[in-house]
This record gives sequence, C-alpha cells and structure tokens, in this order.
Amino acid sequence: MHHSQLFALRLWTEETEPEASALRFQVQHVLSGEVRYLRHWSEVEAFVMQIFHEAEIGVQSKKEP
Repeated sequence: MHHSQLFALRLWTEETEPEASALRFQVQHVLSGEVRYLRHWSEVEAFVMQIFHEAEIGVQSKKEP
C-alpha cells in the first residue's frame, strides 16, 4: 500500500543586502497544517523527509496489535 503526503511550497527572493538576495521557502504540510519558513533547500528536504518518516511510523503502529 502506498501512502502519500501533500505539501505546498512557496518560494521568493529576499534582499539580504544592497544588490544581493537569497531564496526563501515556506513549506506547508497540507494534511496537518504545519508550516515551516526555511532558508536552505536542505532544510526543505529534511522537513519533508521528517513528515514521511513520522507518517510511516504511524502506519506501522496502526498495523501492530
């Protein structure tokens, strides 16, 4: 059985100093409503993988008597 998660990702640039900008991220786990504001793609990946891991643990605990 495959389980899926739904995320909304918002990207924008933010001025960090005159004539320099950085990419910013807002990630929302749609099913729980949890929102994170992040500065690095690796943080986005870590948050998404955390949700998947927690969901997998929840599915496994429901299967165990």
